Amino acid sequence: MKFKIKSKIRNYNLEFIDSYKKKILSYDKNQLIIIDKNVFNLFFKNQIKIKNFILVNSSESNKSYHKIANVISKVIKKKINKKSKITAIGGGVTQDITSFVCSIYFRGIDWDFFPTTLLAQGDSCIGGKTSINFGKFKNQLGNFNPPSNIYIDTTFLEKLKKNDIESGIGEMAHLLAVKNYSNFSLIDKYYKEKISLKDLIVKSLQSKKYYIEKDEFDNKERKLLNFGHTFAHAIESATNYKISHGICVAYGCLIAFWISNKMNFLNNRDYFKYEKILKLILNKNIKFDILRFKNAILRDKKANKNKIAFILSKGCGKMFIKEMKIDQIFLRNIKKFNNQIELK
Repeated sequence: MKFKIKSKIRNYNLEFIDSYKKKILSYDKNQLIIIDKNVFNLFFKNQIKIKNFILVNSSESNKSYHKIANVISKVIKKKINKKSKITAIGGGVTQDITSFVCSIYFRGIDWDFFPTTLLAQGDSCIGGKTSINFGKFKNQLGNFNPPSNIYIDTTFLEKLKKNDIESGIGEMAHLLAVKNYSNFSLIDKYYKEKISLKDLIVKSLQSKKYYIEKDEFDNKERKLLNFGHTFAHAIESATNYKISHGICVAYGCLIAFWISNKMNFLNNRDYFKYEKILKLILNKNIKFDILRFKNAILRDKKANKNKIAFILSKGCGKMFIKEMKIDQIFLRNIKKFNNQIELK
């Protein structure tokens, strides 16, 4: 399966492939590869020889401005020129590092991407956004720089731990919900072993493709893809990033549905139907400090003084923007949600 993503920067291709080995071996042996160290050890070290590569660690701390300067130094030593192409192999951190480096090196050089995590395969590989951290601030620097080609081989997912799979499904949940209930309910079918992870990935990417082609630079429709994310980012911060991003997104979606229900935008029948699906991903309550949660919310780029625009829902496929005041009533409701919700 393959499809093209339309972009004002440049159109790019996504293809599901059966063998990453064959594709890599078809490249010029001198082509530079930026590859996640763990991926290299698991899939390349004793299986496939690559000559020209740079290893990167996938931890969030390596996505910093100063650490990326080290990657740029290594790229320069490899004598990469304006006409060169770089290939990235790894998850979201490797994607961000490579995309950012390629966007500024010689004012832009070409790159391809082999996403190796479920989160990257099901979401971040398309859309063109690249972000890196600066100092204590997460994702403060970035731009739009999509790869020319994305190659998805689900073989990479076979080495992932259960919590990494659940995190990836949690991330895809918001894309599936924003599109329609038919897509969102596929999560239930996956857990009942009626469909594969690849089926989920395809539907997730098709959902995202619809929005990024309508609004590539996040000015209007694409903002709806923030569903669950404002809450998720605040939870990540309030828990010192001890909870995986995708799990926080699923929890954020549940909060958004719950608030929508309490504000009478979403009926009880639909709320409990959506809650049941999200509980398949979420296996325990996430406890967080409410003051740290509040401070994180108010630092969000969408915040305006003590107000912030959340994405709420009248049902799957019916998301809308609602500005809300971050006051004591709001915080009491968040605390009430956290005390009421029961997860295994």
